[in-house]
Amino acid sequence: PTANFKLDVEGDLMLGETGGTDNSIIDQKQNGHLYLINSGSTGNTGRIGINKWNTIAGGTTLYRDFIVYDGKANAILTVDGSAGSTALSGALTVSGLTNLATNGSGYALKISENSGGGGEYFQLGVNSYGGLEFYNETTKVAEFYDTGDFKIPDSLKILMGTGDDL
Repeated sequence: PTANFKLDVEGDLMLGETGGTDNSIIDQKQNGHLYLINSGSTGNTGRIGINKWNTIAGGTTLYRDFIVYDGKANAILTVDGSAGSTALSGALTVSGLTNLATNGSGYALKISENSGGGGEYFQLGVNSYGGLEFYNETTKVAEFYDTGDFKIPDSLKILMGTGDDL
């Protein structure tokens, strides 16, 4: 049948060549876990690709998205192929060194007041001299020079206490 059929496999489903050693496995455990296992590489270069092409023949004329849900129809990870962007919904925990590269405008991190967008935001960036720059939206409000000096524009103040100007 070409539609509405069920493949019933006892144990693991192995994909690859008959008798091959470089096969991949879909392993459905009785505890509700599903594992995709790439056993086709003897080194540390094995990978599982998602949406590399948009046809079986290797076509690349159309974009594809990839979405992970939480089991209750809520998207928690969305990779938008046409926009080249990734959106996370919920908390993000990162451990280890995390590298951020600036975009064409010199910004690397944008912190918004709310997730709906359109609100106030700050941005951080690194300039071509190695200085860490702070922006209120797109207006530079402070900079740490690569020498360690801290500078704010002359038109701005540092306020301490009850409106005291430093």
